[in-house]
Amino acid sequence: MKNPVSINCIIAFYLALVLTSCINTISDPIEDHLISAILIVHCKTNYIEPSIKYSPYYGFITPDITYFIGEIVNINDELQILDDSLNTYIHSDISIIGENVNISFQSQNIVKLEGTGDYIFPMINDQHINFAANSNYEVVVETEDDITLNGSTTTPSDFSIISIEDKYLAKSYSNLWHIRWEKSEGAIGYLFYIVGLNEQYEENQYVMYNRHHFTENEVYFNFLYPYDSLSDIQIGVDIPWPNQFFVAIVAYEENYYRYVFLNQDPAGWDNGYGMIGSTNILSQEFVQELND
Repeated sequence: MKNPVSINCIIAFYLALVLTSCINTISDPIEDHLISAILIVHCKTNYIEPSIKYSPYYGFITPDITYFIGEIVNINDELQILDDSLNTYIHSDISIIGENVNISFQSQNIVKLEGTGDYIFPMINDQHINFAANSNYEVVVETEDDITLNGSTTTPSDFSIISIEDKYLAKSYSNLWHIRWEKSEGAIGYLFYIVGLNEQYEENQYVMYNRHHFTENEVYFNFLYPYDSLSDIQIGVDIPWPNQFFVAIVAYEENYYRYVFLNQDPAGWDNGYGMIGSTNILSQEFVQELND
């Protein structure tokens, strides 16, 4: 049986904050050499890599930083930070200073995936980089044309899953599964993902659910079976309920909300365009029998 979800989709899970906001329309008059910088730092104090090897999430490393620095171009009367030729990339020196972190690095270009039209943004993953929760980080971008951008972001606070009747997942009155967590201070919204597995499933087989961009600190959901050719299969009837789970919850702060939902550009920068934002990523692996 084929795996219905490509690695590009899995990568998109963790880069959703960037990929959904990398192309943005702004209303200011067009000027020469406008610079847009998108940079997100990820606090991972409560994040663990999944250990279940046939999970679609296994083996992917969540980055500490995702970013792109580019020149804004005019496409169809809209100001966007990149085009198909990727020739708007601008070489820059980037510095980030805050609690536990004092780093500098040179920017890299994005990569266009062959045959998909999707982009992979530059990422930095370093075990020595540890962004703290509920902490402010100052960022400076200096381009090769001697343009300097200054900005800051405050990471959302740590949070954890709250048990319901001594369980991670509880059946609700509407026959949906229910999971909840503590509110993250400084978070404007969340992204939620869960994958469910069972020893009786075939290799690469799983059920899942995801929800993007909501403000409540709880989710009611049904598991989905993401095999297009077998979409009529009923979970718990045709295949067993999952009993091994990997949950990831991403809390994001105000700058991301302003940039994506309010179309406020810049968000977090004192000058230039784009967004400097931050997330706090919680993940949890657990075992639970759903038919108890």
